[in-house]
Amino acid sequence: MSVSLEYHAAVLPEVELIKISYEENRVGLGAEFLAELMKFLLAIADNPRRFAVVKRQERIARMFQFPYLIRFRILKDGRIRILSVIHSARVAGDWTRRR
Repeated sequence: MSVSLEYHAAVLPEVELIKISYEENRVGLGAEFLAELMKFLLAIADNPRRFAVVKRQERIARMFQFPYLIRFRILKDGRIRILSVIHSARVAGDWTRRR
């Protein structure tokens, strides 16, 4: 059963910057990134509990083809809030404070 996703205000601008960066690297790579991201967002919406809890009810989905993590939380009403799409090598920063 798929549930609805909502996004922290910073997520969509982050994703756009990542896409642009990949596209500048190689034409079409940005689209490949978005396709894999969508695949993972659909998997999260379909079965969010399959992904590991990492901190205080926050879960992480690790993308396969790209070194990015999708950090999210299951809200009390069942909706899913995507908190960040972050490079797996990035040190914890402001994104860890998103709720």
